[in-house]
Amino acid sequence: VTTAPDGKGAFADFERGSLYWSAATGARVVSGPVKTAWGSRPWEAGSLGYPTSDVARTGDGRADIGHFTGGSVFVVDGTPRLLPLPFARAWQRTGATRSPLGYPTAVEAPEPDGGTSVAFERGTVYLDPSGTAVALHGPVQDAYDAEGGPGGDLGWPRSDVVVTSDGRAQLAHFTGGSVVVVDGTLRILPAPFGAAWAAAGGERGSLGYPTSAVQAASGGRVSMMSFERGTVYVGADGVARTLTGAVHAAYVGAGGSAGALGPPTTDVRATPDGRGSFAHFENGSIYATPATGARVLTGKVRERWVAAGSENGLGFPTSSVARTADGAGEFAHFERGSVYWTPSTG
Repeated sequence: VTTAPDGKGAFADFERGSLYWSAATGARVVSGPVKTAWGSRPWEAGSLGYPTSDVARTGDGRADIGHFTGGSVFVVDGTPRLLPLPFARAWQRTGATRSPLGYPTAVEAPEPDGGTSVAFERGTVYLDPSGTAVALHGPVQDAYDAEGGPGGDLGWPRSDVVVTSDGRAQLAHFTGGSVVVVDGTLRILPAPFGAAWAAAGGERGSLGYPTSAVQAASGGRVSMMSFERGTVYVGADGVARTLTGAVHAAYVGAGGSAGALGPPTTDVRATPDGRGSFAHFENGSIYATPATGARVLTGKVRERWVAAGSENGLGFPTSSVARTADGAGEFAHFERGSVYWTPSTG
């Protein structure tokens, strides 16, 4: 038995391997090509440190693996691969030998801003400049590559690829947005849309899954993205507005952002009394309750209703603003009265 040069452990060599021991890691068997690759670092004095497991062969017989305090050594189909600890942990976190990543196929490679990555058979593990390692694979990985990887608009990954609880989608989040592959269809959500979707509860929330790509609306003044149960609008100020439910349906019926109401200026919100919901737009509002339906209020009629106390005054609207029969003015009915307007009478 020989004391290790750093004085923290000891080892003994045998015909077909070695035993290494330290107080922190216990006694571990290191042998074969894993031992040879570890020795090139060199040994416990290198970045891999002391072994934390015996060298073992994987169930498929393709690889020998040994884990160390600073990472892992893979010998896959006879080729050694050294994985620093963050990459090894990401591989283990995603299933180890059952990981969708497969085995590593390359050494650690540089990425923008001081980050690095390691390629695997069916994916990649990225280590960002802060030291966070994230695993991507499958169609999410393909989409990320197509968007330029860490140097593209999506930036660095912030989550591993996960399968949603209903099994319909794979998704991952990034500094610049999210990638969702739902029912086999790719959707890329830039950051404001991804944040609004997450705030609404993600795939289990009020919006459901995305059903379109980002599109220009209102002559390019806003961008919009459709979901199963609503729409997210992002204005020039970068603020996302989420419309769902009866208010959203009425807005679509009124022409959406291309109609007279214009783009939304708020999300759908509950009224203070809890009876209904509403959203404001550049040129009006929509108020809805189960009893009165969703109604569109615009112009001078809306202004007078607001001045009379809104839903706390005349109550909720029971009709949208409409032209009078003679075309001279506008009106809307409410729970406790009506508002009529003409240019000559106010």
